[in-house]
Formats: sequence, C-alpha cells, structure tokens
Amino acid sequence: MIKKQVSHVFDWWLVHDRLFEFAYASYAELGCTSFGLPNTHMLRFAEEPDFADKLKKLNRDYHMHFDGAHAHWSEIWDPNTVGEENRRMMMKNLTMAIEKTAEFEAGVLTIHPGYSALQKNSGVTVLELRQNCIRTMEELLPLAEKRNVKIALENNISPADTIDELIAIVEAVNSPYVGVCYDSGHAHEMSKLPGKNAADIDGFTQELWKNNVILGENNAVDRLAPYIIECHLHDNDGLFDQHRLPGEGTIDWVHVIDVLKNKCPRLECVQNEAPPCSSKASIPHAVEVFRKLWEER
Repeated sequence: MIKKQVSHVFDWWLVHDRLFEFAYASYAELGCTSFGLPNTHMLRFAEEPDFADKLKKLNRDYHMHFDGAHAHWSEIWDPNTVGEENRRMMMKNLTMAIEKTAEFEAGVLTIHPGYSALQKNSGVTVLELRQNCIRTMEELLPLAEKRNVKIALENNISPADTIDELIAIVEAVNSPYVGVCYDSGHAHEMSKLPGKNAADIDGFTQELWKNNVILGENNAVDRLAPYIIECHLHDNDGLFDQHRLPGEGTIDWVHVIDVLKNKCPRLECVQNEAPPCSSKASIPHAVEVFRKLWEER
C-alpha cells in the first residue's frame, strides 16, 4: 500500500507569478509537502530558461517538491500524433518532459495518448493511433530507464484512450517503466452508469466519437489496477469532466480507494486534480477532503 501524501495540483495557469509564493505558503502551512508538476509548467520550461530555477527556489524555501509530472497535449505533444513533422516535434517535447521530470525528481510523467488526430478528422484509425503510441513509448523507453522516470498513459474521453486501448499499448510495450495513470473523472464520464444516456455526455466528447459515444465499464479502476502507476482523483456527475472535489459528484469513492490502496502494486503517485480555482473550493477545504479520502483511511 502506498504511504505517500497526496500531491496537489494548483491552478498556476490562472494566476500571476507573484501569487506563486502565496500558493506555496498556503499549502505548506497546512502540512502539505508536494505539488504535481503540471503541463503548463512544461510549456514554460521550453520558453523561459530561468523558470525551472524559480520553481526550485520556491521548493527549497517552502520545503515542497514535485511528485508526479504531466506532459502537455496537442498534435506536437501526443505520442500517437500523425505526420512526420508533428512526430519530430513531439519526440523533442516528450524528451524534454522526461528530462524535467527527472531534474525535479518527480518520479512519474503522465502523458495523454492523444486525440488531436481525431479532432482534425484526418481519417486515421484507432489501430493506427495505437501503433503510433507504441512506437513512441518504445523510442522513449531508453531515456526513461536511464533517467529513472516512469511513463503513465492516462485514460481519457476519446476512442484512442479507452481502457482497452491503454491496456493494449502497455502490454505491447511490456516494461516496468510504462504503465497507466488512472483518471477517476475521465473513467466516470465514460462509464455505463444506471440510467445514463451516452447522448447526454458533453459536446466535446461527442465530437471525438463522431456522435457515437461507446461507454465503457462502470469500474474501470478494477481492470486497470495491475497497470496503475499514478492516479488523478476528482469527481463529476458522469456526463462532464468537471474536476470537482471527491464527494461532490457521483463516483463510488469507497470502491475506488479500496482498489487503489489494496490492488495496485505499481502505484507510486496520488494526485488531487480538483484545483481550487477550477473546483471553487478553498485550499484548506480541499486539503482536508483529500486527507480524509486517502491519508486517514
């Protein structure tokens, strides 16, 4: 059973840099020790040479660290991207993301398999996207092993990142350095809840499925359990990816936490992905919710 504290994702992308210190102080005063390293920080690493040093100073000053990192997503970040120029840029970006994850000793880099090709309606098949992702993982694997960074592919809301697709990719790569990031909110949106109509799911998801959404199993966490390296925890109503605090939606948290704590031998990182600005919750309240959910059980 994993003994680590929950790491918290903050809405860094919504606030001025002068508020970063306020956020660090707020979480540190509540006894928190780690943040998730978000996708927006990854974008800034590439654009601002001194940004990493600023974060390192904040981590030192407030005795915080990063536990779990997240790559960005788009056609030049998605590991299943289509087109050689996109692929060249994607490999450059994900290589940098692995290096930054290692530099900050964040341990695990979560990557979306990607849905940009489906958005563009390029005619590519899900099988081709799977094969592209497998190729990328195999090419990134030597660096991940060298830098001791685990790669976690996240279940999402498109045909390219269903539970079946993730398992197929991870099993094809067959490495202890490649596994799954279980996202509770994405899994819940794509689940077959009683009385749920797939046509009621949000419009963006409908677009990715060409208005023919195929729902998956209710308890995706059970099937993913042997592969889970990281988890992103947040709640919703089963129709929209709302990133609410646990208990504010309809997820069966008793079951989810039982599986994560007792049936996921590879789990290394647990993240609160209901950041305060997005979830409209105070930092103290969110920290308390996750302590009760994970650390006090």
